[in-house]
Amino acid sequence: MGDPRSLLPHEVEIFVVRELRKAGLDPAGMKVRDRTRGSGGPGDYAVELLCSLRTAESDRRILIECRNEPAPIARALVEALHEKLADAKAEHAMMFSTSGFDADAVRLARTLGVPLLAVADGKTAFARSPWGMAGDPPAWVPEYMAELVELDVMGQLRRTLLASGGSKRILDLLATGANPKTARG
Repeated sequence: MGDPRSLLPHEVEIFVVRELRKAGLDPAGMKVRDRTRGSGGPGDYAVELLCSLRTAESDRRILIECRNEPAPIARALVEALHEKLADAKAEHAMMFSTSGFDADAVRLARTLGVPLLAVADGKTAFARSPWGMAGDPPAWVPEYMAELVELDVMGQLRRTLLASGGSKRILDLLATGANPKTARG
């Protein structure tokens, strides 16, 4: 399988749509809003996507940022994403990262209602899932998979493979979102 940091900027849109659909969400009108180079090195980047998702019987505009960074995403990047909502004319934000998230970023994201998803090697993600088993995964396991990142009751990072029915937890997080003008963590 592969290193999640090998996910290329032009592959992000397809990956995000596939993973959200796998969870039971139906992103509509997905568009690339912005592509920027990261500050860490030549392979680092941020891709912003804008789409519509059905949440609680209404369509909501979602700003999705996909980051390929050398280190776990820090709190400041989650806050910066949330502050872009008004400019993007979006109601909610979501972030994917190839390098994971630090605990402070996850705490803030929970407060702001920003689902965080780690891009993981497919074999590793499958092995961590309830379906994981010793040996090689089934042939249908893709090179990369998304895992919802949250904190457990002890404040430790917990990853849950996005799978069918995973939309409920994402929608619950979006519903807890704070107003970008009043939220400060």
